[in-house]
Amino acid sequence: MTERSNDEIRSYFSWNLEMERVLAEVLRDQRNMCNKSDGAWKRVAYNAAVVVVSNNFKVQVTWENVKNRIKLWRSWYGVVSDILGQSGFDWDGTKHMITVGDENVWNEYVNVSTLLHAIL
Repeated sequence: MTERSNDEIRSYFSWNLEMERVLAEVLRDQRNMCNKSDGAWKRVAYNAAVVVVSNNFKVQVTWENVKNRIKLWRSWYGVVSDILGQSGFDWDGTKHMITVGDENVWNEYVNVSTLLHAIL
């Protein structure tokens, strides 16, 4: 039997919308306490998020779970920023969603994105 270190053992953690909302609030507070510098979160910010999410939802979350969720948020932000940088797209601040006035604009974006994905 091979022993595995804690670093080798990975578990999948499922986030729900309420957990993400609480995580965002904790991170906002941590940013206000200067626990983010040069675009990177300090370990104390991750630890604070772990404590709050774990206690509020009675789950076992690790700092790596938090770090990975932030990475995912960054990738989503990149996608949204890319779309909003295209002509024909707009942001609805009331509904908190991207809008497009012309279906042809959306279809063209999807076609170009699909082509780029296939190339890359």
